[in-house]
Amino acid sequence: MRRTELRAHDENGEPRPSPRWTNRRTPLGRTALCLVLAVAFLLAGCTTSPPITSPLPPPGRATILWDTWGVPHIAAGDEPMLFRAFGQAQMRSHGNLLLGLYAKARGEGARYAGETSLNSDRTVLLMGLRERGAEWYAQQSPRMRAAVDAFATGMTEYATTHPAEHDRIYDPLLPLTGADVLAHVARTMFAFMTDVSDCKRVLPDLDRGDAPPPGSNAWAIGPERTSDGGTLLLANPHLGWGGDELLYESQLVAPGVDVYGATLVGFPVPVIGFNDSLGWSHTVNSVDGCDVYSLVPDGTGYRFDGGHRDFETSNRQISVRLPGGGYRTEKVTVRRAVQGPVVTVGGKTFAVRATAVDQAQVPGLLEQWWEMARARTLEQFRAALGREQLPMFNVLYADDAGHVLAAFAGKVPDRPSSYSGSWDAPVPGDDSRTLWTTTLPASRLPAVIDPPGGFVQNSNSPPWTFTLPAVPELDPARYPSYLPSPGLGWRERRGLQLITSTPKMSLDDLVRLKNDTHLSLADSVVPALVAAANRSLDTGARRGAAALENWDRQAQATSTGALLFLAWVYEALPEGHSADELFTTPYDPADPLGTPRDLRDPAAAVSALGRAAQRIQNLYGAIEVPWGNVARLQRGNVDLPASGFPGDPYGSFRVLSPDIARIASGKPGAVSFGDSYVAAIHFGSTTTARVLLTYGNSTQPGNKHVADQLALAQTGELRPALRTLSEINQNLEERMDVSR
Repeated sequence: MRRTELRAHDENGEPRPSPRWTNRRTPLGRTALCLVLAVAFLLAGCTTSPPITSPLPPPGRATILWDTWGVPHIAAGDEPMLFRAFGQAQMRSHGNLLLGLYAKARGEGARYAGETSLNSDRTVLLMGLRERGAEWYAQQSPRMRAAVDAFATGMTEYATTHPAEHDRIYDPLLPLTGADVLAHVARTMFAFMTDVSDCKRVLPDLDRGDAPPPGSNAWAIGPERTSDGGTLLLANPHLGWGGDELLYESQLVAPGVDVYGATLVGFPVPVIGFNDSLGWSHTVNSVDGCDVYSLVPDGTGYRFDGGHRDFETSNRQISVRLPGGGYRTEKVTVRRAVQGPVVTVGGKTFAVRATAVDQAQVPGLLEQWWEMARARTLEQFRAALGREQLPMFNVLYADDAGHVLAAFAGKVPDRPSSYSGSWDAPVPGDDSRTLWTTTLPASRLPAVIDPPGGFVQNSNSPPWTFTLPAVPELDPARYPSYLPSPGLGWRERRGLQLITSTPKMSLDDLVRLKNDTHLSLADSVVPALVAAANRSLDTGARRGAAALENWDRQAQATSTGALLFLAWVYEALPEGHSADELFTTPYDPADPLGTPRDLRDPAAAVSALGRAAQRIQNLYGAIEVPWGNVARLQRGNVDLPASGFPGDPYGSFRVLSPDIARIASGKPGAVSFGDSYVAAIHFGSTTTARVLLTYGNSTQPGNKHVADQLALAQTGELRPALRTLSEINQNLEERMDVSR
């Protein structure tokens, strides 16, 4: 066993701390010989497939090849033209959505969308997110400043030359700027962060409403566990099907880079991607980068270290569009304490201290992602990670040299050990001893490379089960106690069951397993529940038990017990409670797949089953209702039965979450969350990928690519990723040329 040290440097040339990663495999290297061609010179490296134009366009020009799925394949002679063309492509595919998102990034969403964006604007003003965009813009390297400027120029060009393709109400937003791009990045990352932190309870939401928190599955399977000795990567984010979380699929090619993947709409670089040599995905991790401090009011200020402090105060205004036309003005007073922005909730005053956008900012996030996309080796990829600009997210990685990696990344406060209270509750804000000022370096966060189990995976559980069997570098005792406690979600439990029961996995296996809808929670409760119900005198519970016995414990469109099981969980678990509370034997990190177990209160469970069966009978006229009758894939003019289920606490690896409130009222519910971009990738002597963007690659009214991939999603089919000129030309819909 040897340790491969990372020697990344910061913007000033100073060495960065090395992440604590143990390399358990000697690098295999690549022995394939690259042909010496002009194209190879332009690409500045070896590839196993030709670029999408041959040769690349000259500097100052770009070509966009639109395939029959609405995916842009962009080849450019230089990076600024690549980003300029990418801005044009995104505006063509998502003009109204994109302009609405940039309005919110300026804190002007309510000016265009009315009251629905008012809370978002309040938070943007409170956290100074628009100002953060301007500050980050000034901190960009010359190369990345040129990139975001070009991206903004491309968006503006398309909007101004195709005015009929967007709602003209957005015209005052133009032109868009590089600072707008960074403000949008800051707002989006802050929305992700608050969803998994304590600050969510005191901050106005950013237009997410009642949407589930973002989630994801990702696997990296090493050559020891594949059927041909290659390496496999699964990327499977679970995000909302609209607004801030919508993903956009593309291929970007320029000198030195050829990357295929997906980004959040309005971002100029891929956030999930792969090239011929390597790929990566993210899962949402439980980085708690935001703390709430309880302040003690003192006149017009607050108490701090036994004395009085004045708030820093500024007055702002929000223009709110009225339904009947015209506007009203809302005045907003923004206050800051020493900890950060101040909010009042329920008559109490709190300060919010957040990493990423306020403390320990991440102005270099876009450039880090771009360097990850340009990397060709493990060492280059780790050097990109060494920039430590990710505000959150796990990183899961695989490459053609047989390496797999998982890292818990993000800006985690280095919280003072002198405070013995809980950081999950409001922290006393009148004492400087609770005030943290730095964040943990990557060397103090969990990570593993090439573990002996031959795989890494994550489905949003804490990082301690990145792999099995357990490895020393994922021992929670090595890390700060306020990192997530050991635990395993039911969806991740199912993922681990699928991996460990497939000792030699192929790409076909990966696609099949990704679509698994077996509910792991049902395996743990249904046998005992049915046995207890059959012993009871509750007729409804006995009928429910018969339905559960007939059920395959799947959430396929034809499965007839999934709806009843969903209703039982709602009856058996009070809101806000964990499914682990249903069991007597608690979760044991030493037996992650065998615990928790043993139904705690069979009588209460049976009573809940009787109520659930009666409710389903009343709503639908039967207890055994095919799941696809109530869970629908609806978008545009498409309406199809869904196979998939909410992930946790039910344990479906395939996540498609319908509108539960509508289902609970006896009406079909449209899926609005879950599988978005999916990529199954094989790395070896050649790189092969299958992909899907479940809801389609456009939101523009009348665009044929709104919902055109839902039929594939219904059957669980992925389409080949088109990456070579030959493949694209066989599936070419349109060509666009872009020049300065």
